[in-house]
Amino acid sequence: MLDQPETNRNALQNLIEHLREYRIACIGLGLLFLMGFCAVTLARHLNPELTLRNALLPSVSHIIIMRIFGTITALGFLVYVQIIHARQMRTKQQLAEAEQRYRGLFMLSPDPLCILDKDTRIRMANERAAVLCGFPSERDLVGRTGMDLMDPRDRPRLQDQLERALNGEPIDGFQAHLVRQDGAIVDIELNAARIHDSQTGTDCILAIFRDVTERKKLEAMILEISERERLRVGIDLHDGVCSELAGIAYLAQGLHERLLEENAEMAKDSQEIWILLKDTIDQARSLARGLAPASVMNGGLSRSIEELCEISQSRSGVECNFHSNENVLPKDSSAALHVYRIAQEAVNNALSHAHPRSIQVELLKAQDRIKLTVTDDGLGFRNSHPKEGMGIAIMRYRANLLGGTFNIGKNKDSSGTSIVCSFPPPE
Repeated sequence: MLDQPETNRNALQNLIEHLREYRIACIGLGLLFLMGFCAVTLARHLNPELTLRNALLPSVSHIIIMRIFGTITALGFLVYVQIIHARQMRTKQQLAEAEQRYRGLFMLSPDPLCILDKDTRIRMANERAAVLCGFPSERDLVGRTGMDLMDPRDRPRLQDQLERALNGEPIDGFQAHLVRQDGAIVDIELNAARIHDSQTGTDCILAIFRDVTERKKLEAMILEISERERLRVGIDLHDGVCSELAGIAYLAQGLHERLLEENAEMAKDSQEIWILLKDTIDQARSLARGLAPASVMNGGLSRSIEELCEISQSRSGVECNFHSNENVLPKDSSAALHVYRIAQEAVNNALSHAHPRSIQVELLKAQDRIKLTVTDDGLGFRNSHPKEGMGIAIMRYRANLLGGTFNIGKNKDSSGTSIVCSFPPPE
């Protein structure tokens, strides 16, 4: 698509061309009046007694002169028509060349491209789009509805995105699932924008699809490796460091009891060491529980999030409440771990950046969806489109792995932030 300076330059060139055409027309009319005046002047020169009224009456000299004038006028008019016709033919040729050039770029693009009308019907597609959808030729795609190519679960969200695109809001990085002709599911990333079709006078959507199946597999592998490493560190911290600290705390307690009988002042110091060790053990166990939440892996997602809220409240002093349905028990442990990590990141972000007085966490199941909601009454965002950092990007990616949606924004009462992750129950 052309940028704004290029569009202004083209509009200025078109205005200049129109003014040139009008200039030719004005010159032609001026020549017609000039030749008429010259004809009358010549007739009066041949016959000085001829008045303007008599000049308009038929006479032999007048007829001859008018025939000459008519011939010249006809020739001038034919020349003018030929000039206009030549300009029109040149304009049509330039338009045809431009259309052929852009059609070539469209068809040879390495990315799958489609042009959709307002009813999401495909009007034009290139070869890469046909390959992505599993059709022999791009002609097999023309006339089909774009919605029919998408996974039924993604159609409502895609319809909403396409309506926004028709209203002038570009689509950037929308992720969905495309169903190939052979039934295979392909992960795609969609970018789209509104364009105007000058031939039909209607607005269309230029859509660019990218196959991100392999990229998402690699990202999932990296996330899985990172998750395994977190679990390993959490287990080692719990079974190793916490056990060693517990042993040291036991020795410190024994030392404190012996010093009570020998030296009361030193016994007081040993008691402080023992108390500090107990606090360190509690913090290490809490850290290990956050890195490797055993209850999540054992199917206790609700209990794990509840413990997360309790620990966060005890550490920060901020009220953190949790509410859940009794039946929210994802069978897939990896899915449950993703949900837990989203809740963990959302609560930590609220405590670190929002400075809230309270945090509400809900995990509810309604019909065929599970919804995790984390809200706070903190500072919120300064604008309606907050800048996404690494934490928000990872939460959004985990929601995509769950096949769900992720939304973040202001609360309804414009106070604080609301994070909502909605996803289908894992099979």
